[in-house]
Amino acid sequence: MALPVAHVSVAVGLARTRDLLPLLFLAALSILPDFDFIMVWVFGMPVDSYHRTWSHSAPFAVLLTLV
Repeated sequence: MALPVAHVSVAVGLARTRDLLPLLFLAALSILPDFDFIMVWVFGMPVDSYHRTWSHSAPFAVLLTLV
């Protein structure tokens, strides 16, 4: 599993801008699928039963693209 800092590094490294606001937006988008870990931590659910389910799916990617 890649660390969130690796996701952010790739997103920022591929960016065509060096303005702070777009870079912060890209950083947030790059780790968005892993925000389901908050549910794991809050509700104490096992990681393998919740992580990488709905937030790592094609419908989630399409929804995120539309937003």
